[in-house]
This record gives sequence, structure tokens and C-alpha cells, in this order.
Amino acid sequence: FYFNEDFALGYKSDYVNYRYFISLFEKDYVNSLLNFDELFGGFPSPVYIIFFSLLRKISFNDTVLRLIVLHLSLLIPFFFYQSLKIKYDFKIKDIKFLLPAIIFFSPYFRSASIWAGHENIALIFLSISLYFFFKYEKTEKKKLAYIFFNTFFLALAAYIKPSYSLFGIYFFIRYY
Repeated sequence: FYFNEDFALGYKSDYVNYRYFISLFEKDYVNSLLNFDELFGGFPSPVYIIFFSLLRKISFNDTVLRLIVLHLSLLIPFFFYQSLKIKYDFKIKDIKFLLPAIIFFSPYFRSASIWAGHENIALIFLSISLYFFFKYEKTEKKKLAYIFFNTFFLALAAYIKPSYSLFGIYFFIRYY
């Protein structure tokens, strides 16, 4: 964060574009939303721009906004670990508990965390969705709340990155 790492080459320029998109949204919210494809070419998702603008209003500063997203990105390895723990029954002295640490070696994860990339926000919601899916599969008493939370967080992930909607087909088949 201190050195503004961008090994993935492009997240810094995307961040500058996101700030521009937010300024257009702040000037004329309704017109920007209705003409989103013409103004932005459909990239990134309007849900992400709305999320980004809310974070910007809370933080009042670009550095604080980036720090918030950086710390929110830590939820990805956390929920990844929780999902693996449910799926594979990790023990305390088992070396497999270090598996989620591999995520930190990815330059894409680090760059998207530092520069508030939409991929990490979508991955946060996808990892939470997978966590509730594994909770549903593991319990003997199937709870409707797990299905609801799985679907809710998958919908949030799919609104930010539409390719994640394909997981919905898999989840539907598994639930059926």
C-alpha cells in the first residue's frame, strides 16, 4: 500500500476511471444510471460504482477509501479458510490451515486490494456465499436461512461481476 504496488498493471488506471465514473454519478445520478452503457461501456457494474461512491462518502479521502477496501479484502482469505474448515474438517495442528495464505502471493489480489478493484469486492461476496453453501451441505438439519444467505451473497457477487452468476446454476442443482 505504501509503495502503491500495481504488479497486475491496470488497477491504478482503473481506480482513476472509477473516480471519474463516481463524479458523473454524483452530478446526475438518474441520467448516469439510465445511460450507463453509453457513458461507461458497461464496465464496471453500476452496483460497484454505487458501492464505491458510498465508501467514498464515508471515507472523505481516497487514501482512507483504499485502506477500507484493503481491509475488506482480508475477508476473502478468512471466508476461504472458514469454507475449507467446514468442508475438510481441519485440525489445529494440521498444515492445511495455511492453504488460504496462498491468496496473499497473488499480485492480482494485492493490486485489487490496494487499488479498490471490483474483482475483490465480488470475491468477498462469492466467498461468503460459498461459506453458507458449505454450511448448508454440512448440517443435517437443512436450514432455509443458509439457502437465503447463499443466494443473497451470490446475487451481490453476480451484480458486481456477472460471470459469477453461473454459480447459481450449480447451487440450484445441488439444492434441488
